[in-house]
Formats: sequence, C-alpha cells, structure tokens
Amino acid sequence: MKSSVKRLKEKEWSVERILDKRINNGKVEYLLKWQEYDDEYNSWEPITNLSCIDLIEEYEFKQR
Repeated sequence: MKSSVKRLKEKEWSVERILDKRINNGKVEYLLKWQEYDDEYNSWEPITNLSCIDLIEEYEFKQR
C-alpha cells in the first residue's frame, strides 16, 4: 500500500491507517495514525494534504 508522507522538522511520517473522518469549517479531515509513532501523535489532516488515496478509499468503503 502506498502511504502519505508528512514532513515535520525534517522527519518523514507515513500513514499507518485512518481512524476517523470529520468536516471542519466545510473541509474534510481525517484522523491519522502514523507508522512507528504512539497514538499521542495521531493528528487530524485535511484531505488536501494527503496522498494516501488507497487508505482513504478503504476507510470510506468500510464506512458504508
């Protein structure tokens, strides 16, 4: 599976899985679990920042 990568202070963060979805100020955001990081690092990210289309599709399919 491809995963999204987030650069933060020159570290790469890969998405392990999507935990939840919300609408914030009219924009879709997903709660992400980052690979190799504890749950305290989970974060809400706007869909526009993500490139993990396969994980998004999988999450949306399971929500039906």
